[in-house]
Amino acid sequence: MRHMKKVYFTAAILIFLLLALVQWGSLDRRFIAYQLVSEGGIPNTVSVIYLRNRLYDTLFEVMVFSVSITGALYFLDNRNKYKLDRSLHLDPATAIMFKGAGFLSFLFGCALALAGHLSPGGGFAAGVALGTSMVIQTLVNDNNRLNLYLSGEIPEKMEKRVWVLTLCIAMVSFSGIVSGGGSWGSFFSGDWVPVFNILIAIKVGLGTWALSLGFLDHRWIF
Repeated sequence: MRHMKKVYFTAAILIFLLLALVQWGSLDRRFIAYQLVSEGGIPNTVSVIYLRNRLYDTLFEVMVFSVSITGALYFLDNRNKYKLDRSLHLDPATAIMFKGAGFLSFLFGCALALAGHLSPGGGFAAGVALGTSMVIQTLVNDNNRLNLYLSGEIPEKMEKRVWVLTLCIAMVSFSGIVSGGGSWGSFFSGDWVPVFNILIAIKVGLGTWALSLGFLDHRWIF
């Protein structure tokens, strides 16, 4: 065990010296943002950074998000991960208002996911909006129609497949293969950035939905 500590300590020092000696470029800081935008092909520097230049960071953030939701549902003892046995009993006017809010949240989430690389938005914000819409639909609808389309193990399988697909596309992106998108600033521009936004939105949306239902189904809260 002592020898392993020395190995880790020595490796950390070597990595620090290697990074300190490497020349990281002498480009004027005033032009770094313009360079990122031109390389990414989209007018959204933030999306280029966290879905292209810092894609490793984003992948591990999504992984931590998934592990956190799994742990929270485990300690909440939520066996029905994507199901809520009870719903809110609201008068018709209030139910219509809630359903309208859920529909607007769904549209807003789709817009953030599909056009987040061209405007303020992205996969994480879109996922929260989609998850909010799904929670509202589950709470207000007595028949819980959402579970008719996403019932049983379908949401969990979908979440896992989205995560595997995200990793596969990330490997393709790391290898330098481009998607051959449209011209700069167009809807199909940005290389793999729009695809990552959509996949992250689905992943975060399902996770937000599951976690919210877990807290709502807990006896201390609902």
